[in-house]
Amino acid sequence: MSENTDLINDAMIYAQKLWPNWDARDEEIGAWCYNLRLYEPASIVKALREHQATKAGSFKKPQMHAVIEIVKHLKRDVPLQKHDPKLVYRIECAEHSGESMVGLGYDFVDNGDINTQEQQHRAAEIDRKNLEDRWLGRWVVHYKNLPEALPI
Repeated sequence: MSENTDLINDAMIYAQKLWPNWDARDEEIGAWCYNLRLYEPASIVKALREHQATKAGSFKKPQMHAVIEIVKHLKRDVPLQKHDPKLVYRIECAEHSGESMVGLGYDFVDNGDINTQEQQHRAAEIDRKNLEDRWLGRWVVHYKNLPEALPI
């Protein structure tokens, strides 16, 4: 594991201390770590504290989308990468036997290796299939913020 992954895991342990009634499954912690991987762990911890102070933070568990929005607001979307990657697609769970999975999504960014719309669609389909194989259910791709080089 990378140092950043270890720090994000530490942030998740901290989150479980802030929400002691949160019985987070490994899959749920994995989804948190995956979605927070682009942000500084110190910002994540601060966002968790701020989220807990809100009305939504008084629930049994933290709300991932709310924490991510706070992190983005704190750092104005400063990712860990040295360049500014562009979000090229998001894959969300549309149907699942576990209601808590519906709406869960993953953002995918261009790290400089997607040069055509065909490559984007091929990569998205592979990622969508991997998510369906891993988490089951039906997952859909939403294309966003295409790099300027990609025709819409």
